[in-house]
Amino acid sequence: ATASWTFGAVISRRLDLPDGAMGFAAEMIAGGALCLVVSLLFGEKWILPDTERVWWAWWYLVIFGSLVAFSAYRFLVDRSSPTLAATYTYVNPPVALFVGWWLGAEAFTVNIFIGLTIVLAAVALHAWLELYQRKTASAATTTWWRSTTKNRRSALR
Repeated sequence: ATASWTFGAVISRRLDLPDGAMGFAAEMIAGGALCLVVSLLFGEKWILPDTERVWWAWWYLVIFGSLVAFSAYRFLVDRSSPTLAATYTYVNPPVALFVGWWLGAEAFTVNIFIGLTIVLAAVALHAWLELYQRKTASAATTTWWRSTTKNRRSALR
């Protein structure tokens, strides 16, 4: 899932997709169709839910998970760097916990807070390493460019 998400975020900037909501819808339809094909290949059974609570949960995911959250994410991907757009990884875990507590009457336990801390620390570490690698690569490129330019000037004399 992570590889697919990353691939989609990077490749979507290079594809000729419709602007705005139509582009987001095209991505979600393509992703849904791919998931259906994979589901068929694995022989999963498709069962329609029969309780009202499940349908309310489904509508919640459609409205807030797809229309609101994914559209906001795609807006960021289109107008900023992938790194900035990836900040959703900081926001999603606390929001999911809050919504579970608010709508699902889920309890907060010590293990949940420990897990949340681990997830957020891992995301922060990943972002820090990416920034560090980018700065290191930039410094190496600058050093190479200066030495190359200096060698060219020496050769011209």
